Amino acid sequence: MSRYVVQLEMRELRFFPSLHYQRTNLTQEWRYFMAEVVAKTGVSKDKGYLYYLGKDGNVWRSQMARAGKGGGNAEKVADADVTRESGYLYFIDKDGNVSRSPMARGRK
Repeated sequence: MSRYVVQLEMRELRFFPSLHYQRTNLTQEWRYFMAEVVAKTGVSKDKGYLYYLGKDGNVWRSQMARAGKGGGNAEKVADADVTRESGYLYFIDKDGNVSRSPMARGRK
């Protein structure tokens, strides 16, 4: 019975792209974590580019590699001045803000 409920909840995750899930080994239940916004940068994303948080804490973009062409040419897009904490995954969300969510650890 509980397996069916989990499958329904997993199907609903498609509608919430910023909703991440983690299965704990102790209780064998699913826990859902919303991503939290760390810095509001409002970067507008262009197609063909990969946006990421650099080591310096700012938002960078690189051209994606395509067939016959290499990627690269990193350029700084916005100043975010974010300091990373361990145990979190940092990314640029669909609104162009820097967000983070807890990393899933301890899976087998």
